[in-house]
Amino acid sequence: MKTIRRILAFTLVLMLTMSLGVNAVAADAKYQLTRDFVSQVSGVEGLSCTIGDVVSDSTGNYELVKIDYQGDLSAYTSHFTMLFAEDGSEVQLYMYNLINFSEDKLNEMMTVVNNLNHRATGIKLFVDTSDNSVTAEMYQLLPEENGADLAVVALGFMIGITDSIFEELQSYAI
Repeated sequence: MKTIRRILAFTLVLMLTMSLGVNAVAADAKYQLTRDFVSQVSGVEGLSCTIGDVVSDSTGNYELVKIDYQGDLSAYTSHFTMLFAEDGSEVQLYMYNLINFSEDKLNEMMTVVNNLNHRATGIKLFVDTSDNSVTAEMYQLLPEENGADLAVVALGFMIGITDSIFEELQSYAI
């Protein structure tokens, strides 16, 4: 219930500030979806966006946006990566290094993350053995119109759920 309140509170703040003005960075975006999203979140207290390059993989081209968020519900800053599809059909959200843990806790973390994935909906967690960290990811399909609105809600959901997961995993963090 606490997580749902956080998500709703963050989403409400985002929606209320959507009309506060356009961030100059939005003009640097190559894709319309990215420009619309950055415009909507500009002015949100504690949230900053940095537009990166276009990256490609076997599924298409994506515009990278780095998000830093420091909310009033926690004492830490969350770092997210969002990838906006060129055709506007999807956004991918990642929180790399949700926590880092010691190598001797690998088996325990695999079990804990497996249990969290069993309970979670909407996101996927995985243990990255290359740096002993936990990463969260989410894929959100977007409608042809107003896709940026749903991307804002997806970011709010991701912030709320990763805050909750961080609290559960914090005892393993180094």
